[in-house]
Amino acid sequence: MISVVIPLYNKSLTIGNTISSVLNQSCQDFEVVIVDDGSTDNSVEVVNQYVSDSSKIRLFHQANQGVCAARNKGVYESKGEFVAFLDADDLWHPRYLELMNNMIKDKPDAGMYCSAGFYSRYDGKGKLLRIANKYPKPSQHIDFFENPVVFSHTSATVVSKEKFLKVGGFVEGMKCCEDMRTFRILALYYPVMYCGWPISKYVCGVPSAITGTDKDEIRTWQFSYVTQYYNDIYDEMMKLGGVRCNHNAYLWFKFAVRGRILGALKSRDKELLHYIIANYKFMEILRPVEKRFYLMDLDRIAICWVYFTKAIWRLHGYPVFREKLKNREIPKEFLEW
Repeated sequence: MISVVIPLYNKSLTIGNTISSVLNQSCQDFEVVIVDDGSTDNSVEVVNQYVSDSSKIRLFHQANQGVCAARNKGVYESKGEFVAFLDADDLWHPRYLELMNNMIKDKPDAGMYCSAGFYSRYDGKGKLLRIANKYPKPSQHIDFFENPVVFSHTSATVVSKEKFLKVGGFVEGMKCCEDMRTFRILALYYPVMYCGWPISKYVCGVPSAITGTDKDEIRTWQFSYVTQYYNDIYDEMMKLGGVRCNHNAYLWFKFAVRGRILGALKSRDKELLHYIIANYKFMEILRPVEKRFYLMDLDRIAICWVYFTKAIWRLHGYPVFREKLKNREIPKEFLEW
């Protein structure tokens, strides 16, 4: 059985559609664990309508502690050996759990099972594929670090509950990168499976009464949560033997950190640039001359250098994000839903 964990906070406009997309699955061997994280709108009332009609749904409540705490509680309360994460405004294709179950049967010792999917607008005005053309089959083992951004999305991920708990779950209190941190650490330790058919939808542009996070607060996250994200993954990589543990992980790490440096260079944010150089543990691996190079007032040359390293990374054959499909066959039902 798969336990579907849904964290809920002020999603009254979407939670009904999300629950329906689960209840309408072709595979019915699941339970739904919803954790209300102190909602102040009528989200709970909407959920209760479904709870009264389905014995598969259990609803838990907690004071507002953030999405990590809500997801962790859902995992602790779950009864299945595998946990599927689903945000309260995202959707699944009716065969999502069926295909995920097939991957579990193909490789039950994997730590994580991911899928291709769509980015879809709430107003229905467009959608974009998140897919790796290199892996067209509905079940295949992958090297996750060929391109984690393409492979991984929270609402398109199923994990082994045992292995998820072994790596510590989500870090409660983190306000960004919390899911990426945990999924990348899982991928360092355990095999990852991937479904190349788009069977999930990340729904964006949802109207909400919640005030968005202001730009100043988002910037402060660069100095805390994003740093923790990179440093925690680096620590786990070092535990496993450093660069030798996974060459693709090392290449991805270099590319990702340089991407952060590129952002600071392009925005001329010297404070952030100096902070990255001084506080990202991964910088210890780079040659001192490269670190000094970034700190010199040669921004254009430094930007060109990062783009050059990106081109080299792509030449290693990593799958890239593409909206258009090439040389692959996907059943229409997965492209037109």
